[in-house]
Amino acid sequence: MKSEIIIVKNQSELDDCIKIRREVFVREQNIPADIETDGYDILNGECVHFLILCEGVPSGTFRCRHEGGKSLKLQRFCLLPQFRCKGLGKFALEYLENYCREFSFEEIVLDSQYPVIGFYEKCGFVTFSDVFEEAGILHVKMKRII
Repeated sequence: MKSEIIIVKNQSELDDCIKIRREVFVREQNIPADIETDGYDILNGECVHFLILCEGVPSGTFRCRHEGGKSLKLQRFCLLPQFRCKGLGKFALEYLENYCREFSFEEIVLDSQYPVIGFYEKCGFVTFSDVFEEAGILHVKMKRII
């Protein structure tokens, strides 16, 4: 299965990312549409958006924002249901680790939904907060030193 990750450079690619996020977060997880997208969902803004392609088909997405210092925050990371459990999540995090090295970031931080903490732990992330609720879903803060 040929997979690749592209940095979003045009509105069509960004639209693909938003479409995937709406499918996963709004339809599947019942997060209100008006909070799923925000002011960071623009081209050439504070966030860099990434599109995950599997056999050329948009299958997942994530975005990253500089947190200050040498920290990069991973946000809105999701895969469409039919592309889960195929190694794409791990592939995306390895890609992001290389991206961080290229741009001299030293850590990745994220707010993990509680049910997927184990996935992030397997990829080297550690929890550094108590459980909190966001959009009606339990989360914890996690980080990985690069």
